[in-house]
Amino acid sequence: MSALFDARKCLFYALGHTTRTAKPIFRTPLTWTLHEGGQGAEKEAWAVIGPHSMRLVKALFKQSDKPVPATSLTHPLAAQQGVFPWETYSVANFSTRLSSASDGFVDYTARYGSLRGDETLTVSAYLQSRAELGGSRDDKREALVAGVARRLDLERLLDRPLIGLSNGQSRRLKIAHALLQQRSLLVLEEPYTGLDPPSRHRLSDLLHALHDAAAPSVLLLLKPSDELPEYITHVLHIGDDGCISMGPKKTVVEAVEKAQKIADGGSAYTTNAQVGLGETSDRVLVDMRNVTITHRNTPILNNISWKVRVGERWHLQGYNGSGKTTLLSLVTGDHPQSYTKDITLFDSPRNRIATTQLATLIGTASPEITAAFPRSTTLTAFDVVATGFSGVFCYRPTRDAEEVERVHHLLKELTPDVDPKTPYTQLSQSEKNCLLLARALVGKSPLLILDEPFQGMLPADLKRARKYLQTALNSDQAVVFVTHYEKEVPWDIEKGRYIRLKDGRVDFVH
Repeated sequence: MSALFDARKCLFYALGHTTRTAKPIFRTPLTWTLHEGGQGAEKEAWAVIGPHSMRLVKALFKQSDKPVPATSLTHPLAAQQGVFPWETYSVANFSTRLSSASDGFVDYTARYGSLRGDETLTVSAYLQSRAELGGSRDDKREALVAGVARRLDLERLLDRPLIGLSNGQSRRLKIAHALLQQRSLLVLEEPYTGLDPPSRHRLSDLLHALHDAAAPSVLLLLKPSDELPEYITHVLHIGDDGCISMGPKKTVVEAVEKAQKIADGGSAYTTNAQVGLGETSDRVLVDMRNVTITHRNTPILNNISWKVRVGERWHLQGYNGSGKTTLLSLVTGDHPQSYTKDITLFDSPRNRIATTQLATLIGTASPEITAAFPRSTTLTAFDVVATGFSGVFCYRPTRDAEEVERVHHLLKELTPDVDPKTPYTQLSQSEKNCLLLARALVGKSPLLILDEPFQGMLPADLKRARKYLQTALNSDQAVVFVTHYEKEVPWDIEKGRYIRLKDGRVDFVH
């Protein structure tokens, strides 16, 4: 089989810059040949790790950065097929929105309206339309969609509206979309983020099978903190300084981990037994009693009773689709059925407390908020954090010197390298995620809901954020922390509270 690309001592320069006046994007000359399906003497399976991995992929296939010398980069497979290099690969990019082309604010709470039976685009219709755009004939389209849905465990979701999907379910659907394009290479950017352990294992098995059969070949783009799948044999690591190291997985990973420990002074996941815990009291902030939420006669939540008291630190866990997001939407007041259920929030029945007031009492960070935040906004880093005082998504002026000082404090603690005047749209994804965590923290709300708050953060940013949650919260703040990874929880999990959902029910609580 032909190589997807063949780079020989290749350097990349930003378009419009000359080699005399500019430095290369990546400091190390790249020599790398990627074959279909890991074909070759070693049957290689590659993962790229580092903050600039997608830029490297675009440079290799789209020449978005100029290769020097020009003859140092070739694309044998594209030449053989008579297509452009960028037509040989597809990308499952999980920072993009699933169904909206808007750059403005996307009302993520609309998903709960869909649970009342609104007519919206379903998973099945979405996949059928993607297959059609991919050029599949009518007689093969349904079989193609059915096969991809079965592989990614989407069959039971085919009739569900897109907007009603959980974060993990949406990620699987994006992978399905990329597979339907039937390109020679599938590039997946952070595919495991947001997936529960069984889904991660199933996805790894699928990607391994696809890669071995070259149907299609698979290239993973991962965060340094991601666990490498067993089938990966080789790693290309891009450092923050643009230096590239590459080779067999074990050799590269050991070298990178050693350098990271020296640079950062230890693991981001160190937890002292005494940090991160609050001082509890008998006052109940959230009281749910026998709450059931259904969608088309199917229970999403089934007879849930749950209390959150002042100062309690909760770890909420559950597989994708278990009902975690719906449960939290009842607490934040985003779910329309919260008005009709037996729920008391901050000493008031839900139907007697305004959602806008709840936004000031609950600081929230979640993948849904990250995706919903406007992309064409004129807000600066400072402005984004300040929106958290009122829980809004538009400019909100600070009211006094105390608020200004609070915003600057969080910027210094969580994003020390970011100028407060920097436009939000110019920041990296890791920096944006840090700002949105700061947004949740800025109002010192009595309740924090942190749903996968470290998702998309680089190791140094994650370490700062986790340390802040361990040491800087008020002792009477209650926290609900959602993650599939126990090591991310910023307190001793044996000393905090814990609730696990399974199929919409409380499976375990302590």
